[in-house]
Amino acid sequence: MDVVKYFRRKGEGFKNIVDIYPEEGYVRKYFNSTFMNNCYSDFLVGALFFTTGRIPSSRKRRKHTEAKYLKTLEENGIYAPKLLKEDKDYLDIGYIEMEELSKILRNKDVKESKKMELLKMAGEELRKIHDSGINCYDRGTQNIGCCPDGRIVFFDFESGDKRHSNADDYSNLALSTAFEISDASLIKDAMKCIASGYGKDLTKEIKIDPHAYLAFSLEGKMDHFHEIRKARKYGVS
Repeated sequence: MDVVKYFRRKGEGFKNIVDIYPEEGYVRKYFNSTFMNNCYSDFLVGALFFTTGRIPSSRKRRKHTEAKYLKTLEENGIYAPKLLKEDKDYLDIGYIEMEELSKILRNKDVKESKKMELLKMAGEELRKIHDSGINCYDRGTQNIGCCPDGRIVFFDFESGDKRHSNADDYSNLALSTAFEISDASLIKDAMKCIASGYGKDLTKEIKIDPHAYLAFSLEGKMDHFHEIRKARKYGVS
């Protein structure tokens, strides 16, 4: 397995800055900002608001949200990175080896059956998270890891908000899966696997906004976009 680290990027700009210390067993996630990060952030805030009508949370709120959710997940016995330390401008979070689910879905050499198995497991984990009272919102496959021991782990909970519903999380997982998966013909089966793992089929509640259309269009994946729209309209039962 090609293992990547908890956070792949050194600097995320819009969100935060991350330092990785695998040998020490933790990740330091900063919630402060630099001038260039602020410029990038302002651009993305405008783009997000224009296409979806949403304004991202402040850095302080994101830090508080992630700390709170990581504690809740640990209390409920859900496998996730552990919160080790909370400071004014950063969180220290337990380091976990993983391969991003998004990367696995894109890999044409990975068997279809393996991809479907992982998507079902992702649906199961998402249901556990919801049953613990958490709505994550930013629940794309880039924020889901596949560990060397076979477990699925969700990470990056800073975007959670009580205004978001379980259907929002489900929708983001479904759209991200449709976007990343290597073959558009697999999308219907992928939606079935997510629904099976989740224990409830919310495919017809998938929310497709202009931001989603733009993302699929810019990546030349309109065949994927049409398949997810078809799944939402007709269901996958």
